[in-house]
Amino acid sequence: MKKEEKICEHCQQNFSISEEELILYKKVEIELPTLCFFCRIKLHLSFWMFGKFRKGKSDLSGESLITVLPEKTRYPIYTLTEWHSDKWNALDYGIDYNPDISFLKQLQNLQEKIPHPHQNGSKNTNCDWCDDVWNSKNC
Repeated sequence: MKKEEKICEHCQQNFSISEEELILYKKVEIELPTLCFFCRIKLHLSFWMFGKFRKGKSDLSGESLITVLPEKTRYPIYTLTEWHSDKWNALDYGIDYNPDISFLKQLQNLQEKIPHPHQNGSKNTNCDWCDDVWNSKNC
């Protein structure tokens, strides 16, 4: 089995799928990628929160927090504990799909209404200035 050459559906650049990758895709029964590596990374990272750390307040309790989310967000920010709590009901934000409006526009509207946690990670001690950190202490 040789490598396979493809054209990215997004950027139209040529990319190769190595023989080893082809074997893996076949073994785990995954369809071959239609996007090049860089376009796949862009899609993956499009929902990743990048930013500078800043102090802020929870929109639910007013509790002080540290987050990478921008100061002027279009959505409420809750502490991670509040976000996982029963102090709010995620079902209150449910909306019906409207086929007459673009799906992406509806998704954007939904994302701008629902609360977001101030950071990701759990089981941390003294790690207020960290995000996407798990099972850590004093970092």
